Amino acid sequence: MEMVWAWVDVVLNEGDWSTAMRASTPELRLACAQHWVLAAQRARVSVVAGWDRDDLARALAAPDETNPCWPTYAHDRVNSFSHFRGINFGAGSRPRPVDLDHERVVLIDLDDNSHGRRTIGGRDLAYRDEGQQIVGWPLLARRSRGTWIVASYGYDLPVPGWPPALG
Repeated sequence: MEMVWAWVDVVLNEGDWSTAMRASTPELRLACAQHWVLAAQRARVSVVAGWDRDDLARALAAPDETNPCWPTYAHDRVNSFSHFRGINFGAGSRPRPVDLDHERVVLIDLDDNSHGRRTIGGRDLAYRDEGQQIVGWPLLARRSRGTWIVASYGYDLPVPGWPPALG
């Protein structure tokens, strides 16, 4: 699923949170913004002082790059993925249908030497023996208006709210 690869590239390599959010579901955008707002308020980050948390979360979820909190928010969110930078990701499996509108894509580290590798049909595939698990990064994609968008960068769908669940 090319869209998931593009989303991962935009976040990890380009550091472009605005583009990533425009290619994400409204629920993911809002849950991400709410998560950051809560953390920033708890840490007493000065840029969020005086903001109503609902108004600020809505603005960041828009995404409103003119909001004075946007640079700090976008920087923090992109940096939250820093542990994935430099990993040689490959597809851990074909996209897996979750329901009528969602598919799960699991990315794995192809350079992890705890599994074997084969080339089949021109594709570099990683495998493990039966019963062994491969640790991966699950992402959920949603089909919306004829195109795919990222619905979650975790195993479950996000749930906006106070506190939000990122999935």
